[in-house]
Amino acid sequence: MALQLNGILSLSYTTELSIHSKKNKQDVWMHGQIKIMIATSAFGMGIDKPDTKFVVIYELPDSMDTLVQMIGRAGRNGEKAYGLILYSFGDYQA
Repeated sequence: MALQLNGILSLSYTTELSIHSKKNKQDVWMHGQIKIMIATSAFGMGIDKPDTKFVVIYELPDSMDTLVQMIGRAGRNGEKAYGLILYSFGDYQA
């Protein structure tokens, strides 16, 4: 599945994809051919792309460690990067 946002092509990545499809999408991302990857947390595991500038998280992670790992995918080249969490207070249960 591909989406186009303001003329910028993006891809989606989920655990249900075949191994071949996952590898293909990872390669396209790593080589900079796709600027936006819409993905579950499964995509971030093992991905080290230093020029990632922005990570958006659509739900509260289970723990602070998980949050740090998710937003830690951005800014690995030492340059400024941003993380954004989108949630509502109804998402939080103490």
